[in-house]
Amino acid sequence: MLTELEALITELEHLTCEDRLLQLRARAIRAGVLIDEGRPAEAEAGVGAVLRVLTRTMYVTDVWDLELDALVRVGQALCALGRHEEAETIARGHLPRTDGYLLNDMHLLLLHSLPGQGRHEEALAEPYRHSSEPFPAYAARTSWQLPWPCTAWAATMRRRRRPGGR
Repeated sequence: MLTELEALITELEHLTCEDRLLQLRARAIRAGVLIDEGRPAEAEAGVGAVLRVLTRTMYVTDVWDLELDALVRVGQALCALGRHEEAETIARGHLPRTDGYLLNDMHLLLLHSLPGQGRHEEALAEPYRHSSEPFPAYAARTSWQLPWPCTAWAATMRRRRRPGGR
């Protein structure tokens, strides 16, 4: 998967203006693959570069969804690096302006960052905020519903809970 993404990113280098956002999205997705492959430091650096480009681009075109997607990936990389406090800061700072399908990802980032800090009870008590709006690729499917992942996550956390409430 990583090889194919890198080939796609290379092929998209020649694009300009708003078409360039396609390459930025591919680079953000590449960060997610790097996290899955156990390379979160590379993912953080790569998605940081995407955010720097978006910072320069956001005055010309609407890139809020790509920016929020990249911020979720930065938070995921930070969690994988054990920097849960920073991931929580990203999630809490951007949840108020997040909506649609990205609300699910941002909220799950918050829920993932809290147990990493030993705040399991707070994570379990966190009200679940989600959107029923599917990811755009699934928007044509009228019967498609987002799962409620917190149920499985909470059950897992309860099983993992250590004696003494830690």
